[in-house]
Amino acid sequence: MPPRASTLNLGAAKCVAPKQPEPAVVSGTTRLHYTVDASGKVTRVEVVQSAGDTEAHKRLDRLSVSYLSSCVFPASPGAADVVQKIEFEYVL
Repeated sequence: MPPRASTLNLGAAKCVAPKQPEPAVVSGTTRLHYTVDASGKVTRVEVVQSAGDTEAHKRLDRLSVSYLSSCVFPASPGAADVVQKIEFEYVL
């Protein structure tokens, strides 16, 4: 199951869900900053707050980065790069 974006509607973006690792019982919220260029491509993703300290939580962070990095947003020709914030909630 892909992460649930809790603070931003990614409905206009086309994203590829990351492959899930083996099942584990863990949940958390990863906070990210990301940059989208004028072509709609995500050019940078930064974890600004991890889902937690365990290896399982770090896996949630990596899945969130992978998911968001795969997204392509509608193009905005001539526009400057846009930096956004987002939170992903995961339950595995």
